[in-house]
Amino acid sequence: MKGKRSMKSKKWKYAVIITIAVALDILLHVLTGGYSETAPHALELSSLAEHVGEEGAAILWAVLAFSGVAYVFHRFEGSIKGSKFTKGLRYGIAIGMMWLIAMLEGVALFGNSLLNEFIVGLSDFIPVVVMSVLLSLFTGNNESTRPASSLVKRRKNPDMKKLASQRKNLLTLIVFATLFLVGRYVAYHTELIMSGYRVNGLSTAVWTFFMGLTMGAAYLLLHHAVKDDLKIMKSVTFGICIFGTTWLLFICFMPLLFKGFLVDVLVRVAIDVTLVIISAYCCELLLSDSTFRKGRLKYERESV
Repeated sequence: MKGKRSMKSKKWKYAVIITIAVALDILLHVLTGGYSETAPHALELSSLAEHVGEEGAAILWAVLAFSGVAYVFHRFEGSIKGSKFTKGLRYGIAIGMMWLIAMLEGVALFGNSLLNEFIVGLSDFIPVVVMSVLLSLFTGNNESTRPASSLVKRRKNPDMKKLASQRKNLLTLIVFATLFLVGRYVAYHTELIMSGYRVNGLSTAVWTFFMGLTMGAAYLLLHHAVKDDLKIMKSVTFGICIFGTTWLLFICFMPLLFKGFLVDVLVRVAIDVTLVIISAYCCELLLSDSTFRKGRLKYERESV
């Protein structure tokens, strides 16, 4: 009976916090409305937007998007590293950062102002972070989750351990950025998805590279949340359940409001999820502890 009451209370807390996040998102978008130029061209409204209006469709997107992000947090919160506050902050920054940089694609796609897109992107970034922290503080468990290796004292060479960690992080970012850049350019060149590849070549290249870096950073923040001994399953779970879900929730905004974007969004999500899975798997294989343990032992022998 107590467990049922606790679960019911948790659901109410989720509902209230999601409502707060949606309200904050709407408020910030109203305040930054003068900077919004995501689709400067004359676009035909979707059937949904024609029936409920652009504002209604945007509110529906916000409810769906933030509810989905909250659900993903609920599923993986127990395995995210850190205390209650840092779990929420880690998750919120990872997802919010991807949404913010994704917003900047409007610079390459439509030739929009970088500053304007950044300001509008903050209207989604801030509520995601706020919601994630609130969810963690008011619904998360009290345990501080750390990888098992961090519970064991390292007697030898803490500097080498720090260096190995920095190398892992750097190589992870390089792997994600490189594979995303290559994969996206194949999609651009073959015109599988819309892009500014031919018109805004430089901004497209810069955005694609930084989006890959951002995905790598999100992986570094959240990959411990997936518990699976099989590297391929861990990569697939991260790519589909954490990245894929939150990525689709963000970019489905366009087909909800305008016609002609649904197929592009579905293809885009499929390509990006595939690239993230491949990148994550490469990192799991190349950057495993055993790989770096060999380097650490070699360094220690040479230091003697």
